[in-house]
Amino acid sequence: MKHPIEKGACYVIHQGFGDIYEMFGGRTDLIMYPENRMNLFERRCGVRYENSIVTESSQLISCYYRRDVFVWENGKWVNPEDQTYGCSYEIIDSNILGFHSSIPYIVLSSDMIEIVYERLKKQYEIK
Repeated sequence: MKHPIEKGACYVIHQGFGDIYEMFGGRTDLIMYPENRMNLFERRCGVRYENSIVTESSQLISCYYRRDVFVWENGKWVNPEDQTYGCSYEIIDSNILGFHSSIPYIVLSSDMIEIVYERLKKQYEIK
């Protein structure tokens, strides 16, 4: 299951889901969730790192070309179907991160929260 970590790649993993150590075969030479240390200005302007990153930020994902973005699906890393470079945050939120509304789910329906949570748990099962 070991994945060769590409230099300058963007790995998409929702925080709190999946065993990151297992997903990378024990590799730890990644920048983990750099968006947690960025202010709004930095996130909106965009940053592309030389080292590979793990993120769940549509703002960072849109700074990387599709070939450099990897999403965990069915127990392996795959490139997304759509181009990510320069893509709108809402499209990335929907097509890659799986959040199909820009309105908070708690406002729309508390049932949606449970549905999304269960889908994410299943997505990150190690097979």
